[in-house]
Amino acid sequence: MSKKDKNRTPLSLKITLIVLVSITGLAITVLAILRSVQSNMNFYSRYTYVKEMPLNSTDSMKPEEEAENWIKSFLGQFEGTLVPAQERLNNVNIESVEIADSKKDTVRIRFSAALADAGSDYFAEWDPAFSDGRMKCDWIVKLGVLTTENNKDGIYVISMSDNVKEPVAPVTEEPTREKKDIFTEYKIEGGQLSVSFDGGENFVSVPVDLKNLPLTAEDDALVEGSYCLSQESVAFLAGGATVNGEKIPVSAVYTNDSGATWVTSEVDSVFDVSYYYMNMFGEKEGVIVLGYAATATEEFSKIYYTFDGGETWQAKGSGPQTIPLKGVNFIDRDTGFFSYVYDASSPSNLYVTRDGASNFSAVSFPTQQLDSDAGNRKWEEVYKEATVPVMNEEGVLEVFLTQGADGTYHDGKTAAKYISEDKGVNWKYVEQTTFISEGN
Repeated sequence: MSKKDKNRTPLSLKITLIVLVSITGLAITVLAILRSVQSNMNFYSRYTYVKEMPLNSTDSMKPEEEAENWIKSFLGQFEGTLVPAQERLNNVNIESVEIADSKKDTVRIRFSAALADAGSDYFAEWDPAFSDGRMKCDWIVKLGVLTTENNKDGIYVISMSDNVKEPVAPVTEEPTREKKDIFTEYKIEGGQLSVSFDGGENFVSVPVDLKNLPLTAEDDALVEGSYCLSQESVAFLAGGATVNGEKIPVSAVYTNDSGATWVTSEVDSVFDVSYYYMNMFGEKEGVIVLGYAATATEEFSKIYYTFDGGETWQAKGSGPQTIPLKGVNFIDRDTGFFSYVYDASSPSNLYVTRDGASNFSAVSFPTQQLDSDAGNRKWEEVYKEATVPVMNEEGVLEVFLTQGADGTYHDGKTAAKYISEDKGVNWKYVEQTTFISEGN
């Protein structure tokens, strides 16, 4: 055999090597594509996912049918071999979809699934329970339907709560600035302001001229925020205007002994008040905020404190902005929130003081994802105007980021709800919920 014949590689071996190299290259390419696809996968949250259906197909659907279509499609995002293990669900089982409260159009959805990666915390925000190695969720949802940019019906979540027996009702109007004592109330009748300390059984006249009080447009109620009612202390703001050519300074009319005696103390010589707020903290301490000299784009403010039960009021300074006020709420002597009309040039329309109005800082909220109805807009471009925070019965602060007067996302009728359990130091996103302000 010649040397040339000895160095010749059999054709079959060459073909085998070529095939192996090709298969290896193809496998590497497929793996690279798979990883690229996985890294670019976008999983919508339960608050932002929209299930598209043929246009008008939802008109005859019952709420539970809409919910079943939505939950199947929503969970489908997290199934399949292309989904990264830490974000993948296996063996999904929708256990029940049923009406939770027909009056509130809420549906209860219960489902379970196995996690592809048992150590993953990706689904922690779903507030799941675990049993027999499976994740179990129990959601109360209120769904809405919108027309998507693809000219289809889009089923989306208006509000949602986790693992509760009673559904949470959506907000339909702005919360009141003050939590009022259920036993203390006032009435305006026969040209006289009176107050009751026993739930309306008996009333005591308040020594103040009705024409000097800040009244609503119907003249049958006081402007909200211009009074403070509690068993310890009752106070009303009066004046701050020119009445029949007479300039009436701002004064506080108060009682600390259930109406047995009343004291009127002058607060300041301001005669063009456009916003009133007062709050008392026990018998001795209280705060007043006045907005004045208001125009369409500007409003100044003054802050006053009392430490002797309203006998004297000391000017403390002003609010952090000169934009028109939307609301003020002091939850204690030191901590107060100022909400302003939205101004794109300001870092926020909500500010907080934690040292009794000596210093203020802008309040910010964690952003979330929006659904396709938002187009290219970001969360902070849609939900941009905060209401004044209000403390609920559990001692938790609640605030809503609204869309403002020009909102179009979901027809401008939704807001983002946040809560804080540490007096507004940290805020936690809760849900998008129906919201109709008094101005709409």
